[in-house]
This record gives sequence, structure tokens and C-alpha cells, in this order.
Amino acid sequence: MAKLNLLRSLKKILAKLQGCDGSVLLDGSASGPSEKNAPPNLSLRPQAFKIMNDLRSRIHKACGDVVSCADITALAARDAVLLVSLSSIFHKHG
Repeated sequence: MAKLNLLRSLKKILAKLQGCDGSVLLDGSASGPSEKNAPPNLSLRPQAFKIMNDLRSRIHKACGDVVSCADITALAARDAVLLVSLSSIFHKHG
């Protein structure tokens, strides 16, 4: 159940990336705070952000800068939606 909740949180983060909302994945700096800490985003799980950062690190280590953050986000969104959908199907029929 914990994995399903984490996948739902990851899906929620990725759903926020519609339009120009991808900045929620950026960390804050001295020039400005991160949108992760904005009130509408406080319900997003830190563990889901960690998963995205881990994916980014692994892919960049393997592929270099050939793969963009947009590519990673698109594939992660696709996979998260599929996993949540499959989990829901198995819970209903299992």
C-alpha cells in the first residue's frame, strides 16, 4: 500500500507539470525559493521528488546530457500512470 501511495504522489507531481508548472521540480537557490515549498505544493511527497532526482542522476550518468529533463519527466509520467492504473486493476480484481 505504501508503494501505491508513493506512486500516486509521483503521479500527482507529474500531473502538475502541465503547461509551465515544471518549475516545481527545481530546487530553490539564493536568488529565489523553490516552488516545492509554496502552499499549493505542500501536499506533494518529498519521497516522490527524491525518486525524480534519482532517476535524473542515473540517466545522466548513463547517457550524459543527451536526455533532457523533459524526456525524463515524460517517461516517468507515462510509467507512473501505468503503474497506478495496474495497481488499481489488481486491487479491484485480486
